[in-house]
Amino acid sequence: MSVAQMPFQMIFRSSPTTNKTSIDAQQMLNDLAAWMEESGIEFKDTHMKLESINRTSPVFGCGKSEKNTDYAVNMTMKYFYQK
Repeated sequence: MSVAQMPFQMIFRSSPTTNKTSIDAQQMLNDLAAWMEESGIEFKDTHMKLESINRTSPVFGCGKSEKNTDYAVNMTMKYFYQK
């Protein structure tokens, strides 16, 4: 059995106006990543099986414009094909 690994990044764009709203946006993304780790996904192909979804980084700021701040978390999904 071979396990495939797919890295991915989730990005959340926010328009924080205070330090609290910035922290809230980062916490929301952290909570979403934790939910993905616990819940997993289902594939349309019934032979594809999820092994794990894990965070590979903490939430971090990844971009900023005049009005928006982007926060990201890096993750990886491991899955395999089962006959």
